[in-house]
Parts: sequence; C-alpha cells; structure tokens
Amino acid sequence: MKKDKKENDVELRKKAEKKLKPEFVPIERLSDEDVRSLAHELQVYQIELDMQNEELRKSQQELENSRDKYSRLYDFAPVGYFTISNKGIILQANLTGAKMLGIERGELIDKPLALFIMKEDQDVFYLQRKEVCKIKGTKGTREFRMERKDGTQFYAQLECVAANDAGENSAGCMAVMIDITNRKQAEEELGEYRNHLESLVEERTRELKDSQAQTIRKEKLATVFQMASSLSNELRNPLTIMGNSAYFLKEKMGVTDDMVRKHLDFIHDEVFKSDKIISSILDLTRARSLSLIKADVNKIVQYALSEFKIAETIHIKTQLGEKLPIIELDHKRILSIFKNLIANSLQAMPEGGSLEIKTDVKGGFICIEFRDTGVGISEENIQKIFDPLFTTGEKGIGLGLAIAKEIIDEHKGSISVESEIEKGTISKIKLPIT
Repeated sequence: MKKDKKENDVELRKKAEKKLKPEFVPIERLSDEDVRSLAHELQVYQIELDMQNEELRKSQQELENSRDKYSRLYDFAPVGYFTISNKGIILQANLTGAKMLGIERGELIDKPLALFIMKEDQDVFYLQRKEVCKIKGTKGTREFRMERKDGTQFYAQLECVAANDAGENSAGCMAVMIDITNRKQAEEELGEYRNHLESLVEERTRELKDSQAQTIRKEKLATVFQMASSLSNELRNPLTIMGNSAYFLKEKMGVTDDMVRKHLDFIHDEVFKSDKIISSILDLTRARSLSLIKADVNKIVQYALSEFKIAETIHIKTQLGEKLPIIELDHKRILSIFKNLIANSLQAMPEGGSLEIKTDVKGGFICIEFRDTGVGISEENIQKIFDPLFTTGEKGIGLGLAIAKEIIDEHKGSISVESEIEKGTISKIKLPIT
C-alpha cells in the first residue's frame, strides 16, 4: 500500500512540473518583494491544502462510518432483505435473509428464490413478482410456506416493491421477508381454541335444549298420565257393566240362538281385552320406583316373542348373544317395552316381511336391537316418535314409546329409533351392565 502511494506521488509531481514549464520563471529574475510574496502565497496554499485534506479525510471517515453503519443495519436487521431480478434470481441478500433460509449468503446469490418456496405456493410468488415488476413503486405482500436448505419449514411474509433498475438481469424488485411462523401457530391455536369453545357452546346449548325438551316431555307425559288414569277409571265402570250384562244375558236367559250367543261372546271378549288394556295403562301411568331384580335379557326377549301369534308371511330371526351378563332391571316394565316394539314392527308389515332381534354386549352395555322391513317412518315423524300421544299406527294411543323412554332413562340406559320409508325401522335399546 505505501509503495503504491509513493509511486502515485512521484507520478503526480511529474505531471505538475510538466504543467509548470510553460509558465516557469527562473527564481534569479524575481525581486526580493516577488520572492516574499510568492513565499507567502505558498504558505497560504499549503494551509488551504492541509485544511482541504483534513476535510477530505473527515468526509472519507464519515463515508466509511456511514457505509459500516448501513452494512450493519442491512446485514443484521431483524428481517430478511433480498434484491431479486426480473427472472426471480437472488442478486443480493442480507445475513438475516440467508440465515432464514438456512444457507450461507455466498451460496444463496444467483439462486432462484422460488427454490426455497413450497411447491404449492410457487405460483403465488410468480404472480406477485409479475404484478409488482410491471409498475415502478408497486408493492405487493403475500404469505408463503418456505423450506430451508435442511428441509425444515416455516411461514414467511414477503413484501415486494418494484426496483428502478432496467434490463433483463437487473433488479426487478426489492423484497422484505418476515418469519411469521409464531404468528401462524398462534392463529392455528387460536382457531383450534375458538372451535373448541364453539363446540362447548354447541354442546352446552344442545344439553340445555335436550334438558328443556325432556322437562317439557315429562310435564306433558305427567299430564297425559293423569288424564289416562282418570279416563281409564271412568271407562272401567261401564265396561264392567257391559261385561256383566252380556254374561247375564248368556247364562241367565237361556239364549239358544247361535248368532246371539256368538255376539254375546264377542262383547264379553272385547270387554275383557279393553279391561286388560285399561289395567296396563293404569299400571304404566301409576308413578312408582323401579322394581329391580336380576334378570336375563335373552329370556325376556324370548318370552315377549312367545306372547304373539306371528303371521306366516312374517319371518322372525333372533341372534341372541351368548353368555350375556345377568343385570338388574324392572322385569315387568322391560318386558312391556319389548312387547311394544315387537307389536309396532308387526303392525308395520301388513303384507309380510322380516323381524330380526339381536342382543350383544358393547362398551359396558347390553344392546338390544329390533330391525324390521316394514313401511318405515318419515324423517319428520321420527323427530316426534317419543312425544306423548304421537302415533303412526292405526292402533294404540301413542303412549308406548313415550313411556318406554321414561323407563329406559330410569334404568340409566338409552333408546333410539332409526327408520327409512319403505325400507324399515331399527329400534335400539342400551341397558347398563351393573
């Protein structure tokens, strides 16, 4: 460095002497006054030159300081800075940007930025760059999934602004890259938490609606029970009189006409059936606690089936689970529910069909399923299937399933009905294993 400076000084001196020659005046021709004046001028020039040199040195130092400061600000900024060509090639990058991409800055230069963008997002980057580079000063911000050299991924926000350079290989845009992985993760966690809260609210709302519906149903059922009990008692007395009168006419009056005797028998039989129905209604509507005994569900199913006279056009199939555990239940009420479900299935198959009954154990419950191929129940009616007084059949008063649900609920179990028009109905009961 010193040698180069010395050579430059010599060269500069030669140029100065060459320039001085045409105007050179030998010092012998100068007067004393001229010499003194010249010496003074030289001293002034020397001082001015020294001052200029000092100013120049200060300016150079300030320039170097400014350059160093800019370099530090550029390289160690908390965001990545990139200069990108019109073709998407990285022309310049700061250290932070290189670190973000997990690669040395020297290796990064002249590589396509798209190389570090996930394949699914590369089209978005292409459109952003194309849009920004059209008009100087245009800005565009997009978010991408990035992939570092080692394969790890992160989310980045890239803000691009068109550069002033022109030419195919010149800077197309300046880009600022910010790592937004933490923000994205926070947004995802917030979204999950929001979904969780919404689920909790929906669940709680559903529980409140179910509870409200259950309360309304219980109140409605209690009113119906009271009315049914009152009507049953009111009907029992005239039915008893009708039955006794028929018996009296038959036995005491010596009726010999076969047709009259036949109709008296009809009256007696129907009165007996009606009285039996009234007794069942009174028994079901009478508020009382469960009478629990240990029982075999399979045997209750078999007994319930034996109570029916099955038409030849209906095929009955049972698939009863082996070694079902004995559980505590109200035998009389559970039997009544099974009979009600079987009766519903048989009524739904006037032209014949099949009824399949299954029992097995699942998740701490004994599951009983009644599946028929009957006419089915519409989606609108299936929503009201457990409402008191609702019925889809010609027979019955619509208390069977409403009471069945109350009884199953008291057993801490569940009952559900699925159906499809012209395909059939599936009734499912779950009783806890105690």
